Amino acid sequence: MISSIAIGLLVAAFFYTLLWQESQRFMFRILGNLLGLSIVLIVKIIIMQIIRFSHYKAFYRTKPLSANIINISMECYAIGISIWFMLVRTIKIVVVSALYLGRTDTPLFSPGVGIFGPLEIDNWPTVTRKEILIHEAHRRK
Repeated sequence: MISSIAIGLLVAAFFYTLLWQESQRFMFRILGNLLGLSIVLIVKIIIMQIIRFSHYKAFYRTKPLSANIINISMECYAIGISIWFMLVRTIKIVVVSALYLGRTDTPLFSPGVGIFGPLEIDNWPTVTRKEILIHEAHRRK
């Protein structure tokens, strides 16, 4: 019941700031930025999938030089949008903590928290683990 109330308050606060005339202009700017960022991220995901199929085989690089250049450019890209990633991750952690607010049987940061079927709300720990495996597999070749 506590998590339902917390989720209801979060949704109500979002819609209140979206519909209140004093904050509506600010919220539309944020939503416009998020829409633009979403388009950029979708294009990045599509391009990265094409590059992964052409430059990698399993965890190994088939074209190491161009794969390293692409990795450097992706790191520069990540620095540029890191503020938005931190904001989105903060929102994800707030949503997960609101969902698990009333649960006393599960610690908040235990494995499996925030996974609802095929949907993983905060997937950054999984992504980090995959990146470590990719780099370690290439070193042990």
